[in-house]
Amino acid sequence: MDTGGKRSEKDDRKKNKGKEKQIVEEEIAEEEMPRNRKYMDDEKKSKKGSKFLMMEILYLGIISNVLTQKHHLICWAIAFIRSVEALFNIGKRLEDQKSFSIQHLINNIEIGSLGLKESTDLGKFVAEKGILEEAECSYTRAKDTCVHENPKMERIDRLVVIKEVDDVDLARLVWKHPVVGVVPLWSDFESYKSGIYRPQKEINLQLHAILILGFGVDEHGNYYWIIQNSGGRNWGEGGFGRLYRESRRGSGSLFMEVYYAEKKGYPQKRK
Repeated sequence: MDTGGKRSEKDDRKKNKGKEKQIVEEEIAEEEMPRNRKYMDDEKKSKKGSKFLMMEILYLGIISNVLTQKHHLICWAIAFIRSVEALFNIGKRLEDQKSFSIQHLINNIEIGSLGLKESTDLGKFVAEKGILEEAECSYTRAKDTCVHENPKMERIDRLVVIKEVDDVDLARLVWKHPVVGVVPLWSDFESYKSGIYRPQKEINLQLHAILILGFGVDEHGNYYWIIQNSGGRNWGEGGFGRLYRESRRGSGSLFMEVYYAEKKGYPQKRK
């Protein structure tokens, strides 16, 4: 499987064990590739890429297309790279924006049977190794091996992790730039179609990472977060959704954890 890098011969020999290697590539439609420029350009021109006024004001032309993770435990990589791209690209023209590799994180960070073990594992990797550009390691969804010579890496200062989340404080943060939110994988979350989602059913042990990119209040005075999921465009409202938000300080949050990258001088002022 091609990830934009070179697989070592040692890895190939180990996997082959004298047999011809079986390669099964998962087809990914062009519109599902990360940072699809046509999608973003069309969205910016039409201003119809979202139902959410808040997102159109803040991040129109910044947040890229919805992806489909399928059965792969990669929601954390998708949401994190989306948040980092927003951090670097706010205030820049579309043609000057950066595109970072989701696949490189998938290939190099170990996960468990329930997904990313600890956000600190992600933080340690990006702090020491940096974040690779998308052109260096293209998106294939499935975990693979990649080797890169003189890669184009972008550095961040640190990964900030918030364990005790308060929605009032979180709203002030999201006003500056999108962040990653971690929620329990509620049993009815995958079937969400529209409206403000508030969990009604039991949860399981698995956690799920989503991108928090805005917030608002509906005509009935109900507070909500605007999120981008990684369940494809058939999930929620075109791949986006509205998640219940607490309006009073000290009331907590549905998010079990929030994390985001910090880099001095970013995000830049919006033009």
